[in-house]
Amino acid sequence: NPEREARCRRYVAAAKLADQVALHIGGAHDVLARLANEVWDLVFIDADKQHNDTYFEAVVGRVRPGGLLIVDNLLWSGKVLAGHALKPGDKDMPAISAFDDKVARDPRVEPVFLHLRDAALADAARYRLNGNINNFHGN
Repeated sequence: NPEREARCRRYVAAAKLADQVALHIGGAHDVLARLANEVWDLVFIDADKQHNDTYFEAVVGRVRPGGLLIVDNLLWSGKVLAGHALKPGDKDMPAISAFDDKVARDPRVEPVFLHLRDAALADAARYRLNGNINNFHGN
């Protein structure tokens, strides 16, 4: 989206961070493929909701132990809560609900639910140390 790209570049420049911030512009699948060897302290996923799981799987192993993997819009305006009727043609809600359920059981992350408007899930990356799973607090 050229408008959003211009806005991002403007904000980074206004913050005087252009020499510290690398912007990767393009479709998420293409950008992630170009960054295959990167390891991150923080990943923020806010993309097409039907592919949250695809993006999660593409990056979860590349978040540094103790890093954060944040996924936005997990409540989907409350649509994922029990008792909310599924509207015909809504492909996002079932995908988000399935993703939420999967991540809640995923041993690679420590799910932390942050209720910020429509909710974000911060997953603290876990790592193995001497055969034991430890999170970034050393527990």
